[in-house]
Amino acid sequence: MSQHPGLPPVTAHAGVGLRLPHLAEVVATRPSVPWLEVHPENFLSNPHATELLMHLRAHYPISVHTVGVSIGSASGIDWHHLRRVRAFIDLVDPMLVSGHLAWSTHEGEYLNDLLPLPFDDETLGVVAQHLEEVQEGLGRPYLLENPSSYVGFGESSLTEVQFLAELVRRTGCRLLCDVSNVHLTWDTTPTPTLTRFQPRPSVNCISAASRRSRTTRRPVGKSSSTPTRRASPSRRGNSTHMPSAVSAPGRR
Repeated sequence: MSQHPGLPPVTAHAGVGLRLPHLAEVVATRPSVPWLEVHPENFLSNPHATELLMHLRAHYPISVHTVGVSIGSASGIDWHHLRRVRAFIDLVDPMLVSGHLAWSTHEGEYLNDLLPLPFDDETLGVVAQHLEEVQEGLGRPYLLENPSSYVGFGESSLTEVQFLAELVRRTGCRLLCDVSNVHLTWDTTPTPTLTRFQPRPSVNCISAASRRSRTTRRPVGKSSSTPTRRASPSRRGNSTHMPSAVSAPGRR
């Protein structure tokens, strides 16, 4: 498996997304799984949960998947939040750190969603700059997950694949492929989509069984009242659900 400088070896086996309601049970039973994924936002104000996670850290590799960095925010990165995430990451020392290509705040208000972005040169410049800032702020590589594009934007001048490929070219970042998002966005299996990347980026894969009904993508024109570029951390990190399937870093 190819690795980027600064990234530890990544297992190709399936791990499990660990949510707070199941934390104590996992500590007590230590199920036979290769690794665990957690949202740091669930732990930032919960020292007891962090203590339990550190018990697990001695037995499992941990992957950290952020939901509140809001890398697509036009107002910039929330450095206070990023510093808190950095402190958590330094404590846990995860094998991977990742997050979403999305925005989730507007004028200081945190939204309970990960909202899509238009794929154009302006957005590309904003995201590339923020990605470099996040990686510098965290002191390690930050994998970017492909978006759940349930709407399209009339102003987009790039396809999703072109946008992600150019982002990889500019920043050297690694991608996290959410297979469910590929199905939602492209209505296809992930392989045809991933093979469109030239040159091939280094890609990790996750798979989550989705209970959502398939959604038809709608183009959103410039006159739409839907915000196109505003934002930063989502309260989605406080989610208490257990994913219905495993997450699995893979390779490309």
